[in-house]
Amino acid sequence: MERHGIPDYDTLFQRSVEDIAWFWEAALEDLDIQFYRNFDQIVDLSKGIENPKWCVGGEMNIVHN
Repeated sequence: MERHGIPDYDTLFQRSVEDIAWFWEAALEDLDIQFYRNFDQIVDLSKGIENPKWCVGGEMNIVHN
């Protein structure tokens, strides 16, 4: 959290709700999740929040991670 200038859990929670893309990109980076091909878009919500498409265009091997 410190690396992102976030002082406490409540602030982190609020930012994660308000900026889903930022939160998940930061989570993937913090967890060192590696892609063979980087995604073009972290999340596509064009079909609604209930039908997200994650890491659009990305390729990875979950076993590698």
